[in-house]
Amino acid sequence: MLSPTSIFRSRALLAALVISAMIALFGFSLFTAVFMSCSISEPVSVLRTPQTYLTEAQWIMRVSAMENHVQASKEAQTALEQYPGSETLWNLKGIHEIEARNFTQALSTLKKAKTYVVPTTGTMDNNLAWAGLWTNANSLSLQSQYTTALNFDSSDCNIIHTGMWVEFKRATEGTRVDRSRAIMRYRALRHKYEGCEYRADNRPANEFAYEVIGAGFLDKEIGRLSLGHSTVNARLLHVGMSKITKSANPVAICAEAAPLARSRARCEQTVRTSNSVTKRVYVR
Repeated sequence: MLSPTSIFRSRALLAALVISAMIALFGFSLFTAVFMSCSISEPVSVLRTPQTYLTEAQWIMRVSAMENHVQASKEAQTALEQYPGSETLWNLKGIHEIEARNFTQALSTLKKAKTYVVPTTGTMDNNLAWAGLWTNANSLSLQSQYTTALNFDSSDCNIIHTGMWVEFKRATEGTRVDRSRAIMRYRALRHKYEGCEYRADNRPANEFAYEVIGAGFLDKEIGRLSLGHSTVNARLLHVGMSKITKSANPVAICAEAAPLARSRARCEQTVRTSNSVTKRVYVR
């Protein structure tokens, strides 16, 4: 997914990372002046600049402009040899690895990053948790990571979405008491997620839809685990399915929407059922 994947999730985050890094490097007023004076071909010229002469800001632009995620990760590694203290470059390397579905490498990258920098945003911890979900990492570690990320921005929809998946994972493990507590935490996150399915998002429509479908699937599963029913189950799924821009293949959708491998079969079943209902509701 990056949301990584995530993200994601990730394309909008790439732009945000570049902007925040440039402001940190130059200050807002200077960044604005530089940005407004740049031609739209600037990323191309940066890509052509010899690596030896690139500043940190130019490296950030270069790596964020690349669409080949494997090559971008290699470029980010070269940049980090020159600027090992760059939080943004570490995050970009991790995001590209998540986009390339190399989740194990992303975990290694982001864990290593935390030995070089002290994060100033929740991006690094959120992406650690997101990549960890895809590799079935320890639930307590994932919980610590997403809660650390939320401490930076408690209203960030991407972080909230990651947290919902972590708490669902915890609800399927451990004792009955552990499950009950995880469901309570999930519901608190779900309340914060309300409205996120309608937010402005720069990702391709299908990538955003996968996030919303994943959240709708979680609603149904949490309802099943708690022996109750959520009034928002069908709505979230239908909103997500209505955002899909091409014929919905449940297997392909859940391969992107569900980071936990053991949940994909149930996700596919849920999507098949929702897809038939959504067609009746949205296609006239």
